[in-house]
Amino acid sequence: MNKGKVYLAGSGPGDPGLLTVKTQKLIEQADVIVYDRLIGDSILSLLPESSEKYDVGKLPGFHKVPQEEINKMLISFAKAGKKVLRLKGGDPFVFGRGGEEAEALIQENISYEVVPGITSAIAAPAYGGIPVTHRDYNTSFHIITGHQKKDPLTQKDYDKYANLEGAALIFLMSMTNIESIARGLLTSGMKESTPCAIISNGTRFNQKSSLFSLKELADNIDAIPIETPGLFVVGEVSKFAKEFSWFYDRPLHGERIIITRPEEKGGDLSEKLSEYGAEVIHFPAVKLFSLNIKKEIEEFSTKLSSYEWILFTSSYGVKSFFSRLKEYSIDFRKLYSVKFAVVGQSTGKELENYGFIPDFIPSKQYGKDLAAELIPYIDRNKNVLLILPKNTPSDAAAELKKENISFDIIESYDKTFRKLKFFSSLTEELFVFTSPSTVEGTLLSFSKEELIEKSAVCIGEKTAAAAREAGFSCFIPDETSTKGIIKEIFNYHERKIHEQQNTL
Repeated sequence: MNKGKVYLAGSGPGDPGLLTVKTQKLIEQADVIVYDRLIGDSILSLLPESSEKYDVGKLPGFHKVPQEEINKMLISFAKAGKKVLRLKGGDPFVFGRGGEEAEALIQENISYEVVPGITSAIAAPAYGGIPVTHRDYNTSFHIITGHQKKDPLTQKDYDKYANLEGAALIFLMSMTNIESIARGLLTSGMKESTPCAIISNGTRFNQKSSLFSLKELADNIDAIPIETPGLFVVGEVSKFAKEFSWFYDRPLHGERIIITRPEEKGGDLSEKLSEYGAEVIHFPAVKLFSLNIKKEIEEFSTKLSSYEWILFTSSYGVKSFFSRLKEYSIDFRKLYSVKFAVVGQSTGKELENYGFIPDFIPSKQYGKDLAAELIPYIDRNKNVLLILPKNTPSDAAAELKKENISFDIIESYDKTFRKLKFFSSLTEELFVFTSPSTVEGTLLSFSKEELIEKSAVCIGEKTAAAAREAGFSCFIPDETSTKGIIKEIFNYHERKIHEQQNTL
C-alpha cells in the first residue's frame, strides 16, 4: 500500500476569513483531520462530514492527548495511505510544536508538507488595534513564549528583553504569568510608563483588549479579568489600541450568529453578517437532496401543454427540478409557453441560472402569499404545477385548493437532519431559523438545557412556534428576505447593547 502524506497546517488565529486558500482546500480534501483546541468553532464548522476527525486539543495545564501519541496517530494514518491534515491554531512553526511533529515524521520516512498559517502574534494585535511595527516607535518585534517547556523565564531573560531598544515584545501563552512578566521587566529597568496590552480571544467575536502602563498592570493584576487564550503586548506600539479600534467599531461586533439553514442557502447571509463584524458559524441542521422523479417528469411532459404556471417555493426546488430535467434529457425549450412564479428574489435568481426569468414574485415571501396574490392571474381552464419538498404541508397548495384551482404537485426533493457537535460550549449565540425543520434538526445536536433562554431570529410564525417550544426567545423579521433577517439581527443587537448599558 502506498504511504499517505501529512500536512502540518496552520488555521490562523480563529477568524475563518484568515484561513489560507491552501489550508481551506486541504480541509475539503483530507481523509483525516487531527485538530487542536485553538481552531475555534467557526472553523470547526467547515470540517466536512466525510472526513475522520480527531480532537487532540490541549487545555492550559492539561494535554487531552500527549504529544507523543499525536505523533503516533499521524504516522499510523499516513502508513495506512491516508491524506492527513494536522490542523493547528495560528502557524504550525510558531510555538505550535510543528517542528516536533516534522521530526517524528522524518524518522518514519513519512512524506509531509508544512502549510504556514497567520500567527496570532501578529493577527491578534492587529485586530486589537496594535501594529507590531511602526517606524516612529520600533525597529523590531519579538515573539516570546510565556510558557516554557522546562524552566520559567529568568531575570536574565528579562534583562535581555527590557533593554532591547525600539522593540515590541509579544508574549504568547502568557495569561497565567502576566504579573511575573510585568514585574520582571520592571525589575530589569523597563520604564513604568511603558504601554502594554492584554488581548484575549484574538480575532474572534468575544475578543477583548485592555490597555495599561506596565506599572499599572503589575499593581492591579488581581482586579483585571484575564481570559484564555490570550497574549501580552509590551511596547510603545501598544498605545495605538484605542486609536486603531477598527475591529470593535464594526456594527455587529460581539455577535456570534449560528446559521442553521441548509448549506446551499447560507452563503449570502453569512457573507453580509461577517462584513458587519459578526462571527458566523455554519450549522446546517438540515441537508437537502434531490429525489428520483423520472416517472413524475415523464407524466409532466405528456401534460405540458395543460400547464399555465409552475410555482417554486424555494431555490432548492428550482435546482432539484431543473437538474432532473437535464438528467432525463428534457429540452428546456419545451417550457417556452409556461409561466413561472417564485417565492423571493433568491428563488428567482436560481431560476435565472437555468435561463428563465420569473413572471411573478409575490410581495411577501411565503407560499400562501404566492398563491393568494397569483390567483387573479390564473386561467382556471389551465393547470398549475407546484414543485415542493416531500411530505411537507404546503400553504400554497391549501390556498389553491380553497379557490378550486386545478393543480398538480411534484415533490422534487427531501431533507434529512444532521447531528453536528463541534461546539466547545454555547455562550450568547443568536440562532437563525428559516423553517420549523431547521429548529427540529438543531434540537438533535444540543440538549434542551443548552438551548434554554437562547435567542433566535425566525422566519415566520410557524418557525417561531417551534423555536419557542424548544425554549428560545424569538424575533420575527418584517421581511422574510436576507435583508429582513439582517435588519432584525441589528434590532436584536441594539436592544442587547441598550440593556447592557442600563445594567452598568
